[in-house]
Amino acid sequence: MSRDPTPATDVTIRAAESRDREPIRELLAELGYPLDATTLAGRMDQLAAEPSFLAFVALREGVAVGFASLHVLHLIERPPLGRLSAIVVTASERRGRVGLALVEHVERVARVEGCDRLEVTSGDWREDAHAFYRDLGFEETSKRFIKDL
Repeated sequence: MSRDPTPATDVTIRAAESRDREPIRELLAELGYPLDATTLAGRMDQLAAEPSFLAFVALREGVAVGFASLHVLHLIERPPLGRLSAIVVTASERRGRVGLALVEHVERVARVEGCDRLEVTSGDWREDAHAFYRDLGFEETSKRFIKDL
């Protein structure tokens, strides 16, 4: 199913701030990543100190309905790579173009940061997300290997 290529125009996207922590925590829980407030605050404080990390919230009528984060990875072999490290839209807003608006915002910021590509990883079970990424022009190009430490 092809999605409407027009981003939501009644949504505002801005840099995430400390006041957004609780809505971000709720959004991440919807995605299957429950965190207590203290853990999230610690992680967000640590990431805020990283110049290569940027986080954004999508707001509709002042209410957070989406969240995305970008990591700019500086590589030795080519220009920086942008990694869409998190994206979530609240269930009631999915398929309402909020995700598209977030991805387009992240793409613009990644270009400004010198990135020539944007990557996203997604769990094998997230088939709806895979279709969304394909509709936006992402291609499945590699495998990811992880080892617990």
